Amino acid sequence: MYARGMRRCLVVVTLALSLLGCGKKHGGGKGTGGGGGGDREAPALPGQVQLLVDGKPVANADRAAAAAWTPLTSLLPANARDPKTWAIVEVHTHAGRITTMPEPASTQPGLVAAVFPGRDGGIDFGMFTADELAKHGTPKLVEMDVSDLRVKLAQPVASGTDGSGSASDGGSGGGNGEGNGSNRAASPDGPDLTNIKLTIKQKSGDLELTGADLGAIAKVNAPIGDTSTPGWDVASILAAKKITPTAKLIITDDSGASVTMTSKQLDPKTDLAFMKVNKQGQLRFRLFEKNSGGAWDVAGDLRGVTIIELVP
Repeated sequence: MYARGMRRCLVVVTLALSLLGCGKKHGGGKGTGGGGGGDREAPALPGQVQLLVDGKPVANADRAAAAAWTPLTSLLPANARDPKTWAIVEVHTHAGRITTMPEPASTQPGLVAAVFPGRDGGIDFGMFTADELAKHGTPKLVEMDVSDLRVKLAQPVASGTDGSGSASDGGSGGGNGEGNGSNRAASPDGPDLTNIKLTIKQKSGDLELTGADLGAIAKVNAPIGDTSTPGWDVASILAAKKITPTAKLIITDDSGASVTMTSKQLDPKTDLAFMKVNKQGQLRFRLFEKNSGGAWDVAGDLRGVTIIELVP
């Protein structure tokens, strides 16, 4: 069996309310978690984990599934079984903890998502190598006492909108996404900021930024992926409005999905909280982190960002 004390998370999102779904939200969207929390019809029964795809409940994983160390792919409907289609996987626990894994097929290649038995009849979630899963061994990532698993599927690529990338707002070719943009013609005037609105929620009162406000702030480029499309560092956005970061910041998109980060992750030497306008005219957010080898990893990913919340 695995060591219970081991825990590794890519992104940790802390809920400010019970997962049982009261109406309070982190400033808009459908809920405080990812994948449209407000669409959740009912919590899973004791001893079960609710599975949601694009915010809709599709099944429950019970103790029998956990006892069989069942891969997540075997529990989802046919249209969601390919891990390459998973844009985001969120793991929610009964303790109110959320682990967000963007594009696990590419960020954690070769690992298998599965449920397995936890303590006191609970159900745990892990990311395993195939060999470790087969022998009921040690996961590379573990979350204990899981309440629900939420999968957000990647949107289909619109014909002619990108190069060879896998997402409609960019890939390894054109578009305006996270590829290298090598066959994308850059607009000399930059992205259209007309409909961009970003709310900064803080104790002293909310502040709304328009596209014009963002356009006046110094731009930076992403360290990996599409390095040719400029955007903004969250630290620079706050500094431009003379706002001092609080210990915790919550970035939320228009579906209610959110990424929680700390003020330490605004240090450009180790992290970059990056926003840009994608081809769909939305604010795209990516949290880049340097790993122990000095290379950059993607630790958080949201589309359609509308809120930066400063939590005292």
